[in-house]
Amino acid sequence: MTTLKQLKIYFFSFDGAGHLAACYGLAQELVNRGHQITFFLNSSFKSQAEKYGCREIIFSETEQNIEKKNHSTTDNPIKAVADELLSLGMLGPNSAVEKMKLMNKMDWFSQHYDSVIKKSPVFQKIINEESPDLFIFDHCYVPPVVPMKGIKYVNLFSGNPIFLQKSPNLPPGCSGLHDNCFSFKCSKMFVFHCRLSD
Repeated sequence: MTTLKQLKIYFFSFDGAGHLAACYGLAQELVNRGHQITFFLNSSFKSQAEKYGCREIIFSETEQNIEKKNHSTTDNPIKAVADELLSLGMLGPNSAVEKMKLMNKMDWFSQHYDSVIKKSPVFQKIINEESPDLFIFDHCYVPPVVPMKGIKYVNLFSGNPIFLQKSPNLPPGCSGLHDNCFSFKCSKMFVFHCRLSD
């Protein structure tokens, strides 16, 4: 009988309860199979991964401050994100078109990119000191040091799958529009309306 090698697997996710819950589910199965699992977390999620038999590496205040700029790290992270989305108008009474206009003005992706770059020295240190076998990312960006060092990685996407599809038959992500009321004709009109309103 062949014994499988115990792998050192590291998870890095968006700071969101849903993203982390998906990662914890996968991590639990990997722990049950004898692998060593480590999560990179911001301090607001400290001690969460330990409940599932995983090790944690907590980012310092400096490393996490870009993603956490609108609230302190001691807040309830779910409430903090909900409050931020409410203040930005992404939750609440705004129409789908208004929400899409707001989404186009946000700099979330540049903030997440900057955050990953700022955290790169932590990834570099772990690669040098611990020789990971695999990284699993539930994030839109992979820290450049991981592929540059030849470390294997998997991109997991636990968010709304509509963001992965570009089709005239689907509503835009975060629009709040239901997919079965969004026909090809409707999508063309929606895009046209957004362009006219800018």
